Amino acid sequence: MKKTIGLYGDSYCGNIKDKGIQFHWSTLLGKSLNRNVINYGFPGSSVYYSYKKFLESYQSHNLNIFIISEPGRYIKIVDGKAFPGIGSLDRGEISKEFKEYLKGWFLSSCDDFNRDMLLLMADKIKSLDQNVLFVPGFANSVINQHDETLFGLQSKQVQCLKTDIYTLLSQYEENGDIISGHFLPIFNVIIYNAIKEKMRTGVLKFHIPENLELGYELQEAWTKKS
Repeated sequence: MKKTIGLYGDSYCGNIKDKGIQFHWSTLLGKSLNRNVINYGFPGSSVYYSYKKFLESYQSHNLNIFIISEPGRYIKIVDGKAFPGIGSLDRGEISKEFKEYLKGWFLSSCDDFNRDMLLLMADKIKSLDQNVLFVPGFANSVINQHDETLFGLQSKQVQCLKTDIYTLLSQYEENGDIISGHFLPIFNVIIYNAIKEKMRTGVLKFHIPENLELGYELQEAWTKKS
């Protein structure tokens, strides 16, 4: 039986329906280890969503990789659309009344509570699988203080594109044939190398070569929104 990798998390897991998934770091890792990747990622999902998926399936895999999302996310599914936080409320067509309800739901969130719940879930995950790899998505998702974050690397990618994160997210859409998990192919290679190193050392560090060639222009990998 071929060994498998279970991947849990949010949009940093990539979209398995996009052609660009071939460039995703998990695909590269699966090929190098001769393992199929079972991707449980869901865009905008909460730590709790991934935690539940992990509990359901972790025993089926020889290696589990858990991307730790923003701890304050309370994902709400409305008419098939996901709303993970206040910033997502303008993405879908929902009534003003319901939008205010969701806004109140998100505002009632307590940062300390969310962080503590994240740590409790991480402890439970680790108790079930001592070899699980935690990959922090954001600064407040870090468990190992020596780990770097995917969002931090994403910000460096944006700098290389000579733009800013707000402009990129608000004015452009990703080309799914090239981008996977918000990253260009070369940055997915950087993540792949970091994951391999973390498997050996327990620490996630991204090493960006000097004079890095991105391989694509901004207008090739992202499309300007109309």
